[in-house]
Amino acid sequence: MGEKSELLRIPRAVDALVVSEARSSLIARARHDAVSLMESKPINKGTAAVRPLEISAFSNQVDAEEQLRLGQICYSRQAYPNAAFWFRRAADQGLADAQSKLGYLYYIGEGVAEDNEQAVLWWRKAADQGHTKAQYNLGQMYADGEGLPEDIAQAAAWYRKAADQGLAEAQFDLGVLYRTGRGVPQDSAEEAAWYLKAADQGHAEAQFNIGVLYEIGQGVPQDYAVAVHWFRKAADQGHVTAQFGLGVAYVEGKGVPKDLAKATDCFREASMHGLAKAQFLLGYAYELGRGVTQDFAKADKWYRMAAEQGETEAQNRLALLFSNGKVVQQENPEA
Repeated sequence: MGEKSELLRIPRAVDALVVSEARSSLIARARHDAVSLMESKPINKGTAAVRPLEISAFSNQVDAEEQLRLGQICYSRQAYPNAAFWFRRAADQGLADAQSKLGYLYYIGEGVAEDNEQAVLWWRKAADQGHTKAQYNLGQMYADGEGLPEDIAQAAAWYRKAADQGLAEAQFDLGVLYRTGRGVPQDSAEEAAWYLKAADQGHAEAQFNIGVLYEIGQGVPQDYAVAVHWFRKAADQGHVTAQFGLGVAYVEGKGVPKDLAKATDCFREASMHGLAKAQFLLGYAYELGRGVTQDFAKADKWYRMAAEQGETEAQNRLALLFSNGKVVQQENPEA
């Protein structure tokens, strides 16, 4: 703790590569007599050899935007105490992006001691200036009760500020609050509206959720074809439950023509990611030869994988396969 704090209080040198990348903008602005070269030998990082510069000698010669840029370069090089130093210099001058980044360093404890209250302080400064990500992060802190007392109404208010600026994560979370009625009145139409905004930006969870609402006709008119459209969008991003939902649509022929082979493909994708219900249905497809060639060994394999996760229907089908002599019983069939 002591060493980490010393690095934060007295950051003596910027990484040589950082200086090399930033020197074109920094040195032009800093007076030569304000730049002090340390006594160490030049350091060669694979680019031009540059002596490390003492931060205190020229930090005040650099404007906030350049301080922010130095902080970003330091962060990319994992020089976190120096990143925190530069972000703080820029943040103290009121630069919202630097305030947001400094808040993040306090939240994750990189370059500074982890401190949720300090994270909240800096995110609030940035959020009050309209910084979208800081508004969302502040909303999350209110929702989780980190760094301040839990207040879902305040969380909703900050989510809305960020959502109104187009942040998909905030739009999705605001939709969830409208679903649960926490911090806002429960309202399925508002829930759907915010999911749709996030889904249009490619937010996979929102795409799945709006698909479910179209499937059941909640907050929007029931429309199986539109539900399938959004399930497919989410599934294409690897959303496991959406892959399963798309498979069910192909089995039932709702929103798409009935196609057991495509259904099986969807169940296989979800099964590979460990979804027990998909593993059960894939085993069932192999047992009956629905959309695939009948194969009791593969049915047994997928049933067992589902049964290991507690899927009781899979456990029952395994028992039937054994009692009918289709497979050889293994040890611990339900384990």
